[in-house]
Amino acid sequence: MSFFIGLRYTLSKRDQRYISFVSMFSVGSMAIGVAALIIVLSVMNGFDKEIKGRLLKVMPHLVVIFDDTLTPKTYLQLRNSVLDQGNVETVEPLVRSFAMLSANGQKVGAELRNLNSDNPAFLGLSENLIEGALSNLDQGNFGVLIGSPMARKLGVVIGDRITLVLPSLTVSPVGMFPRTKMVHVAGVFQVGAQVDAATIMMHQRDIQKILRLGNNFHGLQISLTDPFLAEANRKEFEAIFSLEAQWISWQQSMATLFRAMEMEKRVV
Repeated sequence: MSFFIGLRYTLSKRDQRYISFVSMFSVGSMAIGVAALIIVLSVMNGFDKEIKGRLLKVMPHLVVIFDDTLTPKTYLQLRNSVLDQGNVETVEPLVRSFAMLSANGQKVGAELRNLNSDNPAFLGLSENLIEGALSNLDQGNFGVLIGSPMARKLGVVIGDRITLVLPSLTVSPVGMFPRTKMVHVAGVFQVGAQVDAATIMMHQRDIQKILRLGNNFHGLQISLTDPFLAEANRKEFEAIFSLEAQWISWQQSMATLFRAMEMEKRVV
């Protein structure tokens, strides 16, 4: 009905040319507005898909964090049990700590996390590395991978030495001080999300040595065959294993980013 009404006024007689012009202008404006809306939504959906694709290559789909550290024996037992579950592709150890990087009078806080060549994130980071090389993360080098926003704020480049400050104290004859370690920038990555500004990567053995963990771990990093089932798997595994641990899916850890993107879509 709307189409025929619009067509009637668009094709008005010669003595109604003004009405015809207004009708054509209105229809054209509506067409341009709808086309612009479709284009904007398509771009936003594409951006959403691209960001999720990049994130899923560099971060675990599920993380299990224990209150106490895991011995290698306990880790292997849990690893084998988790691998027996559906949709699980790989299980790797997790070593993590909150830390602060300091250089050139600037300070940045972030999560320090282990990265080994066996970890699926290793390949993902290699694709998003804009400076340096992953080979610089060899055990004993105490090299770190940082995001491009972090590198810019600290004013550092490849090879620069920076101070890593840990949330634990060292007792000395003159008092207690935060534990620190000099590390060097081994590479700079750019994923295009909050991971760039909030994550520091280091070789697993180097982190264990800095944190004085011996051979122990903080938890598990799990990669899934279908990462979009992570939240469902989290609830399922949490019920199956009944561990005194915190299960976190990638949707939970990136909830703030995804809520902001969803809000933008609704506004549009």
